[in-house]
Amino acid sequence: MMESMKKMKEIGEDDPRRIVHSINVGLALTLVSLLYYCSQDLHNLIAGNIEKLAAFLEGFEGEFCTSQEDKSNMVSSKDDKVKSYLQCYKSVLNSGGTEESLANFAWWVPGHGGFRFYHPWKQYLNIGVLATECAYHIEALSQCMNSNPQASERRY
Repeated sequence: MMESMKKMKEIGEDDPRRIVHSINVGLALTLVSLLYYCSQDLHNLIAGNIEKLAAFLEGFEGEFCTSQEDKSNMVSSKDDKVKSYLQCYKSVLNSGGTEESLANFAWWVPGHGGFRFYHPWKQYLNIGVLATECAYHIEALSQCMNSNPQASERRY
């Protein structure tokens, strides 16, 4: 170990450009590897948001589209599970900023995989915007279904 340190010191003293070049190469490799992980995070975030919306729709079906007999036969643990599904869409509402920042980082990723230099980052953002719009519609639907409108007394 000491011998290799002495050799490195001698190389650095002989030609300091080698040390600077080595540091530059190390930083460049680190940057490229971090950007690659950003692109994977963007994909996982968009896919996770779509799964959350699907989970809401499954829970919505279980909560509001079953008959009274089926509801009475449901076990309370399943009912709690359905209730948790009804709240999972809310995280999709606030994910727009994260999607945009990840897309900006992912744009710098060198071409790889089947897409090469034509990776569809803008389509990821379009899908994210559509998922957010869907979440807002789901929120409106959920509020309408959970509200208890009171009938007004009409006198004729």
